[in-house]
Amino acid sequence: MTQPRRRLKRDLARLAGVAAFFVAAAWLLKQDYVRGQVFNIAHIRAQFKDGDLVDELCFVAAAALVNALGVPRLWICAVSGTLFGAAKGSVVGLSASLMGATANFYMGRYLLRGPIKRHLPDRLRKWYKLFNKNGFRALLYIRLFPFTNATLTNLISGASKIAYWDFLAATLIGFLPFTIAFATLGSSAGKQNTLQFICGTGLFALVIGAQWIYTRVTKPGESEAVEGSDSATESATEIREAIK
Repeated sequence: MTQPRRRLKRDLARLAGVAAFFVAAAWLLKQDYVRGQVFNIAHIRAQFKDGDLVDELCFVAAAALVNALGVPRLWICAVSGTLFGAAKGSVVGLSASLMGATANFYMGRYLLRGPIKRHLPDRLRKWYKLFNKNGFRALLYIRLFPFTNATLTNLISGASKIAYWDFLAATLIGFLPFTIAFATLGSSAGKQNTLQFICGTGLFALVIGAQWIYTRVTKPGESEAVEGSDSATESATEIREAIK
């Protein structure tokens, strides 16, 4: 068997393995028993009712795992706020989100980087060039939008040439505003605190407004070009829309 054919089979096996992993995770998370454990707030609160350091560490580990499997990080942040309060819940939720993102990043780097680089269709090479040349800036822009597919973004980042510390810094900065907002909203629900609800809602609206202004100010052609006349912001916007 020729080397290109062996490489193709190896690439297909890696891609199939990663796809099978997430399909199996999605199936598992949809099972009634698992949903009752993972998505039942009362059950989670009963398991972590003491709120001590051991509980926090156990929750971070469990939340990071389910986040890496595809559970939305904003749900995790809201639950963190419900369990541990706004301030501590923000730290716990952010820690779990960063750990889950890191797991996805290295999955993309060690399992998908070669296959994607060799078999990426021409129409998708734009994001590859963008992340290679403007990785921190592009990723930070995408992270600031809360409903983009974070798992896919992590895998794409890992498959690109972006350095891990740039990935981590952009993720930390981009995740922080909505982590605080959703942890505060979760805390307000757990404590029935109207002031926290107002603060959380206000922060959410403030960040959404800042994003809207930023996307209007940085029009195509006004930011650093990725290639030719394409701007980093414009390309990042296209990627964000594609991976929602």
